[in-house]
Amino acid sequence: TIRRTDKNGRTTGWKSLVSSLDNISDQTTTMDGRYIPTVTKKDIVGQDVTSIDVQGKAQTKTPTFTLDVDKNSDGTTPDSITASSAYPAKLVDPTTGNLVESVTIADQGTYTIDGSTGAVTFTPLKTFTGEATPVKVSLTAVVGHDKDGNDVTSTATTTYTPTVTPVTPT
Repeated sequence: TIRRTDKNGRTTGWKSLVSSLDNISDQTTTMDGRYIPTVTKKDIVGQDVTSIDVQGKAQTKTPTFTLDVDKNSDGTTPDSITASSAYPAKLVDPTTGNLVESVTIADQGTYTIDGSTGAVTFTPLKTFTGEATPVKVSLTAVVGHDKDGNDVTSTATTTYTPTVTPVTPT
């Protein structure tokens, strides 16, 4: 509830100053008003990442996730959102859609993820070269708290695409 006060510090009190006016409204039974804020949940946004390295060598990249809110109160946006042991990043199995820690792509190689950091490693087969089939990386993380102090989460998915360049033995 909001109490109306003029610049001289005077209020209408809890009753109308004009006796012919009723003190009843849709929101209160006084001359005070009620402010009801609307809180909008913010979504995490993932940025796609790529990497390039030589044939037979594992590649590691950490996808980035951001929240377009000054969550850390440093005066800047967007703020980085990172994976943690409480809210780990996961790979999305391209066949089942399930959240997993490892994905193998036939004739290409295997993706693994460190859930607590979000770092994704692609280990190519020794014979594979070219752009690998991208893997989706999903992160569910805290973006705020509700009125009771409970975590409010949001989920984003981004893509990691490694490229393996051929090596010619000399």
